[in-house]
Amino acid sequence: MRSLFCILSVFVFSISSAQIPKLGMDSTLEFATWNVCWLGDSTAGNGPTDEQLQYNNVKLFIAQSDLDLIAIEEMSNVSTFYQLKKDLPGYSAVLSDVDQVQKTALFWKNSHFKIIQSYSYSILTDQEYNFGRAPLQVCLAMNNAQKDTVFFIVLHMKAYGDQSSYNRRVNASIGLQAYLETTLKNKKYVVLGDWNDDLNYSTYQKSVSPYQNLINAGYHFPSKELTDAGKRTYAYSKVVFDHILHSQFFQDSLYLKGSTTVFDLAPNYIMNFSKSTSDHYPVLAKYKWEQFKSINTSIEERAVNTPFTIYPNPTSGKTIIAKENIKIRFQLLNASGLLIEQGYANEIQLTDLAVGVYTLIRDGYAPVKLVKISE
Repeated sequence: MRSLFCILSVFVFSISSAQIPKLGMDSTLEFATWNVCWLGDSTAGNGPTDEQLQYNNVKLFIAQSDLDLIAIEEMSNVSTFYQLKKDLPGYSAVLSDVDQVQKTALFWKNSHFKIIQSYSYSILTDQEYNFGRAPLQVCLAMNNAQKDTVFFIVLHMKAYGDQSSYNRRVNASIGLQAYLETTLKNKKYVVLGDWNDDLNYSTYQKSVSPYQNLINAGYHFPSKELTDAGKRTYAYSKVVFDHILHSQFFQDSLYLKGSTTVFDLAPNYIMNFSKSTSDHYPVLAKYKWEQFKSINTSIEERAVNTPFTIYPNPTSGKTIIAKENIKIRFQLLNASGLLIEQGYANEIQLTDLAVGVYTLIRDGYAPVKLVKISE
């Protein structure tokens, strides 16, 4: 019995520690998305029961697949996120600041990108579009002489096949389109995540896809290649839930057409994958690295980092704190140093505040004294 146990132990170990194929290539940039199924949440019924095994498998995949950037959905424990970030020294990462347990995150290679903090924050937080889990926007500059810049949006749409959930996905898609056509107009962007529905038709009674507005408007989903090929990104149903959308610039100049793939071979490398690790498979698309490095159409990174005069200061009401159309993370402290307001904006309203001196803190800048005077 003991010898048989040893043989079985070696067999299980050999499967668990199998080498994940290297999906990244030196000649391309790879952008991926993966729902990691309640990672870090030990609540019964929320994802795999063996938290340590799940964590080890997620870490193994990211480290060995060698992808340049990967969006993560259902990062469900802040401590787990920071441990994963620590255990992947070749990557930097940011976690969304939404209140929900299921958060989104973005990991990227230090060698390729550097975050621009002033453009990186949760977006579409207005309940009008009812995202629930507000998308995470991360702005990254290329680590090269060109300093080209890309906005990455990580989203996790409302799940379930009922009318209410379907309506929420429809409304969220409308909100996303409006954001792309205003705030990110003429910018480079990639939207990645668990969209919880497909593109040809919805999983809800085969209704029109909740993302039909984007398709009708000519937006490019490289992941539609998976839908059209009859692939699945969800382990328990033949449907593509996990999508990538990119701007026209990527479609015209950088995307390697036909390169979007789903790593549905994961069960061949990670034992009992759908129960031990995730019920979603990673999805990735490839882009031309050399052409990307040669382009210089950067956003206003230099403008963000250029000293900017706050005006009016003193003020009796509204004060402009950043350049037009550039939102910036800020905190406003009273004379006692207590936080009284924070957010992302290019202006703040002081009309209802008492007369006095306040401290304004903006990401990337030294604190400024802001004087409120009477009207």
